[in-house]
Amino acid sequence: MNDQAHTASVPNFEASNLSVLLVDRNRYLASILRHILSVGGIRDVHHTVDAIGGLETLKAAPISIGLLDDDLSGITALELASLIRTAPDSPNPNLPLILLSGHPTKRDVDDAKNAGINYFVKKPLSATVLLQRVSFALRQAYGEIPVNKSAVKFG
Repeated sequence: MNDQAHTASVPNFEASNLSVLLVDRNRYLASILRHILSVGGIRDVHHTVDAIGGLETLKAAPISIGLLDDDLSGITALELASLIRTAPDSPNPNLPLILLSGHPTKRDVDDAKNAGINYFVKKPLSATVLLQRVSFALRQAYGEIPVNKSAVKFG
């Protein structure tokens, strides 16, 4: 992790009040992501290894933002995003969603946008970039930045 990450935070939000849904089947990467988020002040991270667990968590806990890995087994991250956006019983269809992807193509970006993903973070990821994307997605979702629904940010 670079030195900037140690001073990075989630600006303009009380990070200790935020709750993150992290859906990633790689427990090692999930622990790294949890650490990065804690450096940014976010301590409430709900980790699940699959989309079903993610949906159950959304129904059981108030979640501020979702981080979805693109390499899920069973229901894919894009299918999960689509369910969060469109399912009649979705507890938060406007939840900001960030897709973590190791090999995104233009088509992947287009598919993600169509599924309801707000942002991409390319792996290997930088702690600073992840915290910046989380901050931007939260500020956009909760009113500080105008929403441009035609744009999926890539980083």
